[in-house]
Amino acid sequence: MRRYLTVFNHELRYFRTLHRIKRSILIQIIAPAIFTLLNSVFLKTVDLRIAVLIMILGVIRIPMALMGYSIGGEKVYKTFESIMSTPISVKVFFIGKSILPIIISGVMFITSSVVSIISVNVYARYVMRVKTFEVYNLSEIIIIFGNGLLIVTLIMFLTSLLTLKMKAPRTGMVIVSFISFLVSLPYINILYFNKGNALILSLICMGVLFIINLLIYVLFLQKITVASLFSKVI
Repeated sequence: MRRYLTVFNHELRYFRTLHRIKRSILIQIIAPAIFTLLNSVFLKTVDLRIAVLIMILGVIRIPMALMGYSIGGEKVYKTFESIMSTPISVKVFFIGKSILPIIISGVMFITSSVVSIISVNVYARYVMRVKTFEVYNLSEIIIIFGNGLLIVTLIMFLTSLLTLKMKAPRTGMVIVSFISFLVSLPYINILYFNKGNALILSLICMGVLFIINLLIYVLFLQKITVASLFSKVI
């Protein structure tokens, strides 16, 4: 546990220097509410599905950026030698670096969800004069907090691996950005074209993501060594 906390504290100190990321976090928190309000203004409907979709598209970019900058920075500044000289495993390295982005993502999902609910319902009540109080249904909650956090963990792993393996760290982040867009596509189908089966489909997607993350943990993080991972990039 001490080794995990050591890596976590290192990432926390690094995060405090990333002022641009902090602004991006704020933007991604309020973006779902803004799009939901625009939908209400122009389409005259109260629909939280767009908030769910924007969260899945936007929030996952923050942990991707955090992991990319962290790994890319160590690659650029050639600090892998010091990492390899410590008795740290790949599992500790990746999980330790993942703790802060996962916490930030969870807080973002919660905050953004609350902000979206409050803003759209206030607009509906006082501007549209609609006496209703819309909240997320069960399938939408599962997509946000179940699928969303599992996507975050998957994207962080892919960002770490591709940032390490690519000659230019930014190239790895561009590839993962495209992958994250592809991963979000099924949720457009679930939210807008399969409303009757949304709960089942969201659970299936969550199960698939869980299995993928579990396989990554068992087949990769538990077996590969730091030396074998970093020897190709130093």
